[in-house]
Amino acid sequence: MNITDTIQFDESKLLSEQSIEFQEWFAENCQPNITFADGKNGSVQTCATFDQFGRPSTWIFENITVEAIYFTENQNYTFNKFIFNGNI
Repeated sequence: MNITDTIQFDESKLLSEQSIEFQEWFAENCQPNITFADGKNGSVQTCATFDQFGRPSTWIFENITVEAIYFTENQNYTFNKFIFNGNI
């Protein structure tokens, strides 16, 4: 997908509540490169940072930062949503 116009997103909304254009862009350009691996035991780490519990927390793709929000405040990987910051 060629991005020629600005795609807007609302960082307070879930991915499923974003515009179709943003969801398509995210599915093509970001989601395939998001893993929750830590780079150990042959896994591929794609995150830029980990949270205080050692879980992958942010991924950086060109001009956008994707942050994982988890349901729990512990080592549990129960995933809630992504929030986004940046410009596309």
